[in-house]
Amino acid sequence: MNDTFQDIIDAVIKNENHHAENLCWSALKSNPNSSKLYKWLGIALLKQKKYDGALEALLKSLPENEGDYDVLNNLAFVYRHLEDYKKAQEYCDKADKIKPHTYGVTFNRAQIAMELKKYDVAKKLTIECFDFIKNAPQDGLASIRNLKRFYVDILLAQRNVEESVRYMKESLEEEFDARIFFDLANISPSDVNDNIFKLAETYASQEQNHFLLKASALFGIGRIYEKNKNYESAFKKYSEANLIKSKMLRFKPFSGQEYLKQSFKFFTHETFKKYNFINRDKGKECIFILGNPRSGTTLVESIVGSSDKVVSAGELNSFLRISEKVAYKNFTNIDKINLDELGNNYLRILKIFSENNSSKFIIDKMPANIMNVGVIRLLLPAAKIICLNRRPLDNAWSLFTQLYLGNIPYSSNLFNMGIAMANVEAAKKFWQSQNIDKNFMIIDYEKVVEDPKNNSGLLFDFIGIEADYDEGKRKKFYSRTASRTQVQKDIYTSSISRSKEYDKFMGEFQKSFDNQNLYWDGIFKSQKNQ
Repeated sequence: MNDTFQDIIDAVIKNENHHAENLCWSALKSNPNSSKLYKWLGIALLKQKKYDGALEALLKSLPENEGDYDVLNNLAFVYRHLEDYKKAQEYCDKADKIKPHTYGVTFNRAQIAMELKKYDVAKKLTIECFDFIKNAPQDGLASIRNLKRFYVDILLAQRNVEESVRYMKESLEEEFDARIFFDLANISPSDVNDNIFKLAETYASQEQNHFLLKASALFGIGRIYEKNKNYESAFKKYSEANLIKSKMLRFKPFSGQEYLKQSFKFFTHETFKKYNFINRDKGKECIFILGNPRSGTTLVESIVGSSDKVVSAGELNSFLRISEKVAYKNFTNIDKINLDELGNNYLRILKIFSENNSSKFIIDKMPANIMNVGVIRLLLPAAKIICLNRRPLDNAWSLFTQLYLGNIPYSSNLFNMGIAMANVEAAKKFWQSQNIDKNFMIIDYEKVVEDPKNNSGLLFDFIGIEADYDEGKRKKFYSRTASRTQVQKDIYTSSISRSKEYDKFMGEFQKSFDNQNLYWDGIFKSQKNQ
């Protein structure tokens, strides 16, 4: 058995985590109650970002490992990624009692504070981490580069843009970091001097560098070219960056289409009648802002969030995970699920965001929930859903220029983007046709930008809030998304038709988008005739 443990540990050290997982499962067949095996299984799953499985394994290891710092801190880490911040804090406290003042627990606490918008606390803890990391092993969990990137996020959240720019420039002069370069190029391209730009070009040309970091450098270079109105060179660099990403990411372009077809088929008026045992007022505190990424969701979030009666939880993955459970095997497993409990668990996760304030509403601004409108209506009947429209070419171009990875894999390919964005159009048409105007609103990004005052009134009326638009409050809003600094600026119309200099390069997207829209038109027509 000792040899097996050593093989597992060696595999984890080498980052052969899937192999380590298989070794654990195999050993558990003959030792099903081994706390040590469950501990290492949890670690192997955690390093693969299989958080639900990691949680289950680590909890099974807990009875004999209540004094094990690694188990407790890893549980805090898992709960944080599952967005259960209250539980995460509890396990941070337990780990801290065993080993006080460690990098692992302190960084966990800093990340939790950041998500809960306690930016001063996050900054204080992060400064402590810079001391603790000197004695921590430099690995995936303790990295000075990751710490610096996180510190930049905090400075931006505190609206210390000048300080963040100065810090990024100093860091890049000291040691080039492609991710920090990408941030600087997007936040303040005029501060990218010739030396930093040359470092980025050199880094992007070196084959041995990690694909994500090479892509980061190329995206940043593209942004500088775009700022200087060298649009052809900008498109070339953005395309190179996206080609690198697309080679490394697995994406099935038609999987979203199939999911929506099953969703539209399942969520009929009869379905909602069948499951009407769920309280009709459930979810009345929830505001979902959704649509395509980069369609203006962050801007609307900042407008709605400027009201004292509203707090934002940001882009949560929690409802996406819930929807996966509901939709399992094309919704055929739904009668075996406690739907009320799923809704309650989601509301419990939201609750921590409204503690210690007088907020009546909570925003979940995960754009991908456009695919899950049916599940929202089923589990949280009273939730308000705000969906964004934006000129498709502008939206597509904005996606194409951003460093998205697993969360938006289709953004690296114009053909895939056309399919994905047409699917969103289909979802809008379907839910508009269901006569749910009371809780479902579609608003145009361009109209919000051109007249934020009147459109904020429409948004507040839809939600049921008595509030006046306050541009000053809106600009204080911070969102950890690609739009994080844009949203803190004045609202300008320059983002409308931003892609006009690039429309000639976007033919592949437009053709894919148009063809997929025709496909959906055919689907809706055939359903209407049935």
